Amino acid sequence: MHSIGSSKPFRFTVGPEKREFTIHEDLVARQSPALESLVNGSFSEAQKGHAVLESVDEHTFAFFIEYVYTGHYGDVDQYTPRPVYYTDEESGLESEELDYESGWEGNSDNARPSEKRLWFRFVRRSREFWKRRAYAAREDEVEHQQAEGAVAAKAANKPGIEVFLRHARLQVFADYYGIIGLMDLTFEHMGQLFIGFEPKVKDTGVILELLRFCYDTPAPDALKSFIVLYAACKAEVLWMNKGFQKLVDKNREFSLAFLGQIMGTKG
Repeated sequence: MHSIGSSKPFRFTVGPEKREFTIHEDLVARQSPALESLVNGSFSEAQKGHAVLESVDEHTFAFFIEYVYTGHYGDVDQYTPRPVYYTDEESGLESEELDYESGWEGNSDNARPSEKRLWFRFVRRSREFWKRRAYAAREDEVEHQQAEGAVAAKAANKPGIEVFLRHARLQVFADYYGIIGLMDLTFEHMGQLFIGFEPKVKDTGVILELLRFCYDTPAPDALKSFIVLYAACKAEVLWMNKGFQKLVDKNREFSLAFLGQIMGTKG
């Protein structure tokens, strides 16, 4: 703590509007080897104590600063469902403990097993990030109890595209600078948002825009595969969106990834 308090301020000029932010140098250096080199290495930025990040969205950087100082970011609780732990013998995943019951709409006898396995795979993958961040069970329970009233009050309001995109942009930023903890946290938040989303046809534009972001931006492969896995879970409702059909037709990379997720559940 002493080193943080006595460390020099490092100045960042961010985004096309050139907004300035200042962070303790030592805190920046602790986030990743890449950032340590930026503020303490032989680059000109280290000598000047100033870096220009013109291509970074200023809201994304503001979330990064919040994460640096608190270990968290953003007001995500209003859209975050409370975890429900259960074991489903019909999942085909023997003795697997799964996080969330909400979000699976295929509880009828007519549901295809492959669809259910897809959803469980997505839930399990989301949970991996939650486990890797090693939240204490008691602290997590308290946090959700405190947010439960706000969650209930906001239940009728589904998150819009900007809510998802802010996590996706932060994931791209964290991946670029190798900030492992922040990468896991963004995946955790997106997974929780998706699990509670339950899209209808009118909501599919949100998923479509997120897919477009992934394939129009130099997004990391992990982010692409995460979103594509969710899209595969919701393939039936997504296919009713003509824009999604065009994306499948025009973007070969996405088409192959999308079909690969679906075909991987057969058998």
